[in-house]
Amino acid sequence: MKYNYIMKIELLSDMCTSDGGVYNSSIDIDVCYDTFGFPYIPAKRLKGCLRECAIELSDWGVKIDIDDMFGAQTKENKNGNIIIRDAYIQDRQKYIDEIQQYKNTAPVLCHPQNILNTFTYLRTQTSIDYNTGVAKDQSLRTIRVVNKGCVFYANISMNEKYEENLRKCTTILKHIGIIRTRGMGEIKVTLEKITNSDTDIINRINNNLVCAKYRNGANYLEYAITLNSPIICKSINGQEENSLDYIEGAKIIGYISQYMRDTPMWNNMLQALSENKIIFSNAYISKDNERLTEVPASFYEIKNDKVNYRNKIYELEKNKTEKQSNEQLNSMKHCYVKLLKDGIIKKFDVEIEERYHHSRPADKSIGRALGDNNSKFYQISSIRAGQTFKGFITGNENIIKNIYDIIKDNTFASIGYSKNGEYGDCTINVTNTNKVKSKNVRKMKKFYIKLNSPTIIYSDKATYTTSVTELVKELSFALNIDEDILLKKIIKRYIKTTFTGGFNVTWKHRKPTIAAFDKGTVIVFELASDIELPKDTIWLGERNMEGYGECIIRECKSGSYKGQIINEKLVNTINSTTNPKVYYSSNSLISKVAINLFYDYLYAKASECAGEAKYYSGGTINNMIMMCNECSSIEQVKNTFQQRYEKTSDNKTQKLSEAKDIYKNSDKLDELKREFNNIYNIELFCDEEEEKLKLYYLKQYLIQLKYQLRRKEEAQNEQ
Repeated sequence: MKYNYIMKIELLSDMCTSDGGVYNSSIDIDVCYDTFGFPYIPAKRLKGCLRECAIELSDWGVKIDIDDMFGAQTKENKNGNIIIRDAYIQDRQKYIDEIQQYKNTAPVLCHPQNILNTFTYLRTQTSIDYNTGVAKDQSLRTIRVVNKGCVFYANISMNEKYEENLRKCTTILKHIGIIRTRGMGEIKVTLEKITNSDTDIINRINNNLVCAKYRNGANYLEYAITLNSPIICKSINGQEENSLDYIEGAKIIGYISQYMRDTPMWNNMLQALSENKIIFSNAYISKDNERLTEVPASFYEIKNDKVNYRNKIYELEKNKTEKQSNEQLNSMKHCYVKLLKDGIIKKFDVEIEERYHHSRPADKSIGRALGDNNSKFYQISSIRAGQTFKGFITGNENIIKNIYDIIKDNTFASIGYSKNGEYGDCTINVTNTNKVKSKNVRKMKKFYIKLNSPTIIYSDKATYTTSVTELVKELSFALNIDEDILLKKIIKRYIKTTFTGGFNVTWKHRKPTIAAFDKGTVIVFELASDIELPKDTIWLGERNMEGYGECIIRECKSGSYKGQIINEKLVNTINSTTNPKVYYSSNSLISKVAINLFYDYLYAKASECAGEAKYYSGGTINNMIMMCNECSSIEQVKNTFQQRYEKTSDNKTQKLSEAKDIYKNSDKLDELKREFNNIYNIELFCDEEEEKLKLYYLKQYLIQLKYQLRRKEEAQNEQ
C-alpha cells in the first residue's frame, strides 16, 4: 500500500538549481522557476541526489535496493517505486491565489520576473589567473540564486517499506544544485508522513474535485485531465527533445489498467479491448470546458493576413461575380480550433516547454556530464503544467461503471514518460456520463468527413496504407454503404499523413512504426440523393481502443468560403474576484513585490534629483554617506551631522548648511510614494518600512551627488 509523504527542504545557504535556460542575456545561469515566477527544485534533481546518497549508504554497508527504490537505466528501463514530485516554495498556493486576485488591477506587480526577484538575487563570480593575479578574460559570470532561508515542500508517494531507507538518504543529503562544493546549496531535509489528521497538508495536496454524477446505464464517460506538472507524451521518433501535444488514449488505458488488473472485471476489460467494444479517445486541449480538435485540412491561411482564412470546401460556391483574387494560400499550420458562428474560428496552441537534465558519470568526483552513454547533458520536451485536456470513453456499460468508480477513487494519477519523477503528475476528473443512442442519424446529400485522430488503415493486401481509396472503403464498411457509391462521389480531398508507433510496456519492445492518416484530414462527398448518416462519432481502421480512427460526419450546408480568425493564446485562468487596489500587508507577497519595486523607484528618483541639485563639497557628501552606513534611522543621521558640525567656525557652518540642505531631500518620500501608488494602482502603507526607505533614499541621493561631483572634477581636469 502506498502512503503520501512530505519532504521539507530548508535552504541553509543560497541555492541554484539551473534548468539551462535564461530570461535574458544579462544572466548566464538562471534558476528553475514556474510560469508564476516561483522558484522550485526539479524532482529529477532530488531523485538523483537521493540516489547518490543511497549509493553512498550502500558503500558503507547499508542494505538497500537502489534500483527498486529509484529505478535503473537498463534494457528493461525499470521504474523506481518511489514517486517524487517537484519541490515548491512554501505557501505557493496562497501566493497564487493572491496573484489571481490582483493580476488585472496590478499586472506589473504580478509579473513572473518581479515575483522571482522577491525570492532570488543575482551573484557574480569570476576566475582568477594565478600567474597574473587578475581575473581571466571572459570569465565573469552572473548567477541567479534562491535566497537563503527559503523553504520548499515536495510530495512523495511510496510503499511504507521504503520509509526507513529513504529517511537515511534524507539524513545525509546536505547539498543540492550547482556550485554545491563551494558553499552553495546547503540544505536540511526532513521527511514527514501524511496522516488523516494533517488536514492542512491534505487540503494543500487535494483540490477536492467532485466527479459528475453517474447515470445508470451510461455507455459514455467524459473526463478532464488537469496537469499539475509537465507531462511527456513521446513522439514516434522516441527522442527526448520531442513530445506530442495531446495525451494518447493508450496512456488512459494504462492508468485504468493498474487499478483494474486485480479485479474480476479485468478479463472482461481485455476482451472488450480486443473486440473494440471499449474505446479510449485521445485527450485534446480544452478551452471553456470544450474539447478542441485539429484544424481541418481544408482551412487555408492567406499570406501576410493574420485575420482571414479560406475554407476550400466552399470554394466552388463563392460569388462568381467576384473578381479574380491574387491571394496566395497556404495550408493552415497545426493548431486546435474552436468553431464559432458565421465562419469565425478561434485558434489555440498547446504550451510546450523544454527542460534540461544531465546524468553524472559513475565517478562522482567529476561534477559534470562528459557526453558518453552514461553521462550526458540532454533536454526533454513536455506539455506545460496548468493546462486541461478532455477526452471520452465509450463502450460496455458495466466496464464504464467500473472505470467511473476507479476515476472517482483515484483522481490523482501519474501518466506518461518519467512519471515517477518530475513529470506526469495530473488530476483526472469525470465531467459527464451519458447513455448514447445506438441510432442517431441525419439525412445528408452533400457531406464531409473529418478525422479527429490519427487513423490506421489496413488494406486487403495485408499492408498498412495511406491510400484514399482504402480509407473510403473503410468508411463505406463502417456506414454499411456500397464502396463504389462513395468512391465515385468524392469531390474534394484534403489529406494529411503522419507516422505512429509507441512502446509496449508489457513486452518491453517498441511498437512498429506505421504510416497513417493524420488528424485534420477532410474528404468531401456529394451523392445523388439523401442518405441516413450518423451524427455521432464513428471509428475507422485499426486500434480504435487506443483512440485511433476517430471520425465525424458533417453536412455541407451553404457555407462561406471566407472566414475570420480570432487568435487567442491558451492560458489556464482561475475565476476570482478582483480588488480595485493593492493594500500593504506585511505577510502579503504582492506587498513585498511592491516594496522591492519601490526601492528601485527611489533609486531612479534619487539619480534624477541629484542631476538637478547644486554642487556640494566632497567632504560633506562622503561624511554623510558614512553616517548613513553607521546609523540605523534617518533621525540618527540628522543628530549625528548636527553634533559634528555644531562648532561655529566658517568651515563647519558651511558644512552644516550643506548637510541640512541635503537632508531636506528625504522629505520627498511621501510625494514619491503618492506618485508610485498612482502608477501601480496600489496603496503602499508601509509604516514599518518608513525609516528604512528614507535612509535608503538619502543614501542613494548622496551617492549620486558623489558621482555628479566626480564627473564635474573630471571635466575640469580635461579642460
